[in-house]
Amino acid sequence: MTGGLVTATDVTPCRPQCRATLVAAARKEFSRQGIQKARIEDITAACGLSKGAFYLHFESKEALFRELVGQLATGMDTLLEKRMREEEAFFGAPGSVKKREWQTGSVRMTELKTLSRCKDIEVLELLWSERDIAQVLLEGAQGTEFEGVIWAMVDREVKRVSESFDRLKQWGVCRGDVPSDTMGSMLIGSWLLLLRRMISARVKPNLDSWLDDLTRLLEHGIWAQPPTAAPVRKTRSPPPPRRKSISRNRLRSLP
Repeated sequence: MTGGLVTATDVTPCRPQCRATLVAAARKEFSRQGIQKARIEDITAACGLSKGAFYLHFESKEALFRELVGQLATGMDTLLEKRMREEEAFFGAPGSVKKREWQTGSVRMTELKTLSRCKDIEVLELLWSERDIAQVLLEGAQGTEFEGVIWAMVDREVKRVSESFDRLKQWGVCRGDVPSDTMGSMLIGSWLLLLRRMISARVKPNLDSWLDDLTRLLEHGIWAQPPTAAPVRKTRSPPPPRRKSISRNRLRSLP
């Protein structure tokens, strides 16, 4: 290869799985070295391909990583747009959840929580599968065009979740005394920290348990609930002692 151009002697015939093999090797290299220090030579060596084979598929390592970031963003968009459609359909159906049902519970309230949990698990699964790319965006993108991309994604999700809270307020199932953007920042911030825990995990964590903990905190807060006092039984006061009546003859005999 001369000056970035692929020559006839440098090209390795591509097998159908060649592109996927390069992407898998690149993900590991980016995660290990960051974007700046990652080398095409190491990516191709890891999968037994030539640099020429790499350039048949990608203009540069940055182009490859840009594609990976796009996959992550598209995956998030797909899940969240699907969630919005299903929430709109749920609240638009007859028998929609009313405000009072948030406290008392109902069949529809259970259905809403089940829907929300299903969508949350889908997002957690996506983040787990893309945790290596998220790690690079958080820790290995300094000095590149991708520096700050993760925070732009966070800002976008905060905005989207805030709009979702606005809809929930209109439907009467979300508290209205806290600004929606504050609620969105708190929720997305929690998910971002869960993502960091995923990055450091050696084995896949129990995502259902993580979601249970997060849901419990969001619904009930962090303060210990006061113990429920046993009902106080009212005791009847004993009747006052009866005064003995004194007969008229007895009164006459008194001094």
